[in-house]
Amino acid sequence: MQLHPESTPVFFTNAFTSPVSIRSIEFGADIVINSLTKFMNGHSDAMAGSISSTKVICDKIHPFTMLLGTPCDSFTARLVQRGIETAALRIPYQMQSAANLAMQFPRYAPTLGGLHTTVSHPVTSSHFKRTG
Repeated sequence: MQLHPESTPVFFTNAFTSPVSIRSIEFGADIVINSLTKFMNGHSDAMAGSISSTKVICDKIHPFTMLLGTPCDSFTARLVQRGIETAALRIPYQMQSAANLAMQFPRYAPTLGGLHTTVSHPVTSSHFKRTG
């Protein structure tokens, strides 16, 4: 899916979702910056991130990562690995719980002080992976 000129890379920041719930490269991103601190780690005890891309782009940026030193320490890496091992089980459940909670908003709208409760952004139905 080519959405931009070949010479202009598109970066997506996946800081508030996860690669389990949205696959930004499938929607035209060249490089995706993921937070591993939140959903992927799942324990709030480590700060880390990752960069996802195609093999061609990863091969191009590899010399920079070796020069600049992007890896985290081994203890943090193990903490994040522990979270990633359970992410495929946890994140779909979290997404379903959030969807169930959102479905209850209209029921309590009068007590929420006029909070807008309709989710109608066009990308919500096409970009996020459904669970259940």
